[in-house]
Amino acid sequence: MPPPHALVHGKTQRIYNDSHSAGCCLLTPHTHREAQQQQQQQQQAMAQGRGRAGQVFALGLLVLCLLLGAATAGAATYNVDWSFAADSWSSGKSFRAGDVLVFSYNPAVHNVVAVDAGGYNSCRGSSAAYTYTSGSDHVTLVPGTNYFICSLSGHCGLGMKMAVTAN
Repeated sequence: MPPPHALVHGKTQRIYNDSHSAGCCLLTPHTHREAQQQQQQQQQAMAQGRGRAGQVFALGLLVLCLLLGAATAGAATYNVDWSFAADSWSSGKSFRAGDVLVFSYNPAVHNVVAVDAGGYNSCRGSSAAYTYTSGSDHVTLVPGTNYFICSLSGHCGLGMKMAVTAN
């Protein structure tokens, strides 16, 4: 709806309602044009501000993704030959904390138990030991030596155990 008009000095003038002041004011066509330009500039500045905020958000998200990617970029995944020769599988390999071992086996006849050095040497898991039973277990290495055994039917004593040191 166009702004109302008033008769001033024999000419029709627009009445401009300024929402920032207490009332309205009479504007000449020249002043009205300036007010429209100022309003357009304010709208453009607001749009640019929203655009900049979006750019800053996108940049922050990109940095976050890069940092998360850098934390896992060096991690390697190893498929473990989880069999009776597992104790020699890690020989000659270098591991780092964060690397992932994937144990693939038949869960009906094997398992993977994460144990300490005592459990590794005695082929016994403690009540605190974690037992994996899926047949496709992904285990992330922690710093130091990580010990694993199969606790079923004397398999550990037959060589189904492994010590992996992660630097």
